[in-house]
Amino acid sequence: MPQFVAEGPHTPEECATAGPEFAKMPGSKELLDKTVWGCDFGKHHSWTIADFADENEAKGFVPEIFRDRFTVTPVTVYTYDQMMEAHEG
Repeated sequence: MPQFVAEGPHTPEECATAGPEFAKMPGSKELLDKTVWGCDFGKHHSWTIADFADENEAKGFVPEIFRDRFTVTPVTVYTYDQMMEAHEG
């Protein structure tokens, strides 16, 4: 299954509502275990890397109130050797 990174900007005021909004989504509590937050450092964003069937499924795990601001990008994990081989000219 492909991996995606979902990036979600939010305001400082939305920090208090982000967790409860995500908790309403099916399967979201498990996804929150894979989420990192920049809020403590002044960057109100979240980043989640998880397996989804496609981009639409990934966006479906984002609460509707945040969905228009989230970006979902397919990603690949490389070992060092794979990265070097993939980027040889």
